[in-house]
Amino acid sequence: EFRPGHTSAVLVLVTSPFFTSLPRIDIRTRSSFRARHSNELVLMLGVLGLLGGLGGFILFLGLWIRDRSYLLYGLQSLILMLGWSFYFGLPRDWLGLDTGRVNFTLWFIILPIINALFTVRFLRLDKSAPGLRKIGLGIAAVSAIALPVSLIVSSLAFFIATTLVSVVVLFSASAGLWAMGHGVRQARFFVLAFLGVLLPGAIILPANFGLMPDLVDNSDLLTLIGSGCEAMLLAFALADHVKLVERGREKFRRGMQDAIARASIDPLTGLGNRLAFNLMVEDLTNQPVEHRNGDLQIAMIDLDGLKQINDNYGHERGDQLLRAVSNGLRHLEHPNARTFRLGGDEFAVIAFGDDLSLQRLANALAELDLDLRRNGYENAGISFGVCSGEPQNKLTSAGLAGLVRRADRAMYAQKSRRQQSRASGRSLPT
Repeated sequence: EFRPGHTSAVLVLVTSPFFTSLPRIDIRTRSSFRARHSNELVLMLGVLGLLGGLGGFILFLGLWIRDRSYLLYGLQSLILMLGWSFYFGLPRDWLGLDTGRVNFTLWFIILPIINALFTVRFLRLDKSAPGLRKIGLGIAAVSAIALPVSLIVSSLAFFIATTLVSVVVLFSASAGLWAMGHGVRQARFFVLAFLGVLLPGAIILPANFGLMPDLVDNSDLLTLIGSGCEAMLLAFALADHVKLVERGREKFRRGMQDAIARASIDPLTGLGNRLAFNLMVEDLTNQPVEHRNGDLQIAMIDLDGLKQINDNYGHERGDQLLRAVSNGLRHLEHPNARTFRLGGDEFAVIAFGDDLSLQRLANALAELDLDLRRNGYENAGISFGVCSGEPQNKLTSAGLAGLVRRADRAMYAQKSRRQQSRASGRSLPT
């Protein structure tokens, strides 16, 4: 306590095993000091909590999804938190720990190793910029070598840490600007993050090198706040990266669906092809019975007379016949029938319903057979076999294959009867 009107001499001795920056001593009133100390403490603890929370959460997320970018970012945030905590003396003042040689400079020498690797990994420099990748890996290697050197020569530790942090921040900001200029979208927040720490760094780094006094009061706290902004923006960059990855996956999924859809359509008739038939069969074996609208019904159909029409009238007329059959199958009077051209002159129908709808399906196919001859295809027709599955049984691959065989046998039996009818000169049965 100083009394008014008295002159006092104050002797301050500052000792440190390593040089940081030119010291400055301020004398304040107790109330002013306490107010300032409280404000700075709130800011400091808030940013340290932000770094620790983000780092811990994203490190856990990286371990969970096994993504190296998340692991490196989580480690980077936690190392930043530890470095600044040691810088402000929290382990010593709050926990009473004798940190000894484990001072804050060691954490800030480890930081460039993680930071450089994160930049290389996140911006995918191994594919887009191999030269920048080599620079990043070189920074990480030099930092790893500098770590034991700083332990042996502690007077150089702060200079080494300041130099390496300056180099890696410039490298990351430059790599981010290069990536953004070459269309790497996730570089947007990445660049903002390193600009957020580069601006206060431009204020504190010259003083840290002993080139000039601090330009602002408590520039260390300002740099810590910049580190917090960097951590938040890098978290946004990771979130933006996740969004881009998910968008890419969704685009790929839709592309695959479109490709499968195109590959599943017969180009001549517009019906589903054999691939579509097989996919539906596979889907039916995985579908719960209670989700089906009745018993499974299958019709196997063979187009008669196609070869003769192709030989006598040309393939264009044969294609017209195929389209006529396909159009008739597409407009069957059945509410949920799916029709397929399995190849050549083979067709199939899959539907669900009761015995009445099964009979209607058979009648509709018989009517289509008559329509073909009424519309100028006298020597053509369709042979078909229709069968229905057992309602109480769970549909299996073997069971469905059995239904197809039964329908096939019924279709060939009808075809045989039609051929015998033609040979004997009798009218064709319906």
